[in-house]
Amino acid sequence: MTDRRTFLKTTALAGAAAAAGVPFTATAPLAQKAAVGSQAMARGFVFATLRRQNGYGLGMRTDRGVLDIAAAEQELKEGAPTTISDVLDGKGDLAGLRRLTEKAKDSHFVPIDKAAFGPCVTHPEKIICVGLNYRKHAAETNNPVPKAPILFNKFNTALNHHGGVIGVSEEDATRFDYEAER
Repeated sequence: MTDRRTFLKTTALAGAAAAAGVPFTATAPLAQKAAVGSQAMARGFVFATLRRQNGYGLGMRTDRGVLDIAAAEQELKEGAPTTISDVLDGKGDLAGLRRLTEKAKDSHFVPIDKAAFGPCVTHPEKIICVGLNYRKHAAETNNPVPKAPILFNKFNTALNHHGGVIGVSEEDATRFDYEAER
């Protein structure tokens, strides 16, 4: 059973994500694991997903640049999680992340301006979005602010990486909604 504190934290994060229009994935088992799991939640880390030759791997911001956790873990074997999904699912040793930071070689770090970032979360089960979630956007679309949230979904195949190309219609277009296309 999920305790009250974990429930409130999870719902607060989901609400903040919805208000910001950011995808948020939380499941009951994940919330339960955070409450009663053998491992504390990850705190004090700034994670990123790095695009790698063989897929995605976990990255972590440090004073030396972005640590490629997957590369460092492969060589140094500290038992650290190597993907953001592993972190969210409680897999791997979070203390291993600190050990990797201390032991990592210069070759394991990527300058932040050279890092190839992937999507924040790579395998969400659901992506639920909130439409017309603030007055200015409703006014731009000539719609009243809705009394109840307008929810819609996206498929996880809609995820893209930083600087990625978004395929749009081949028809000539002059205006795109900035929340969906750039």
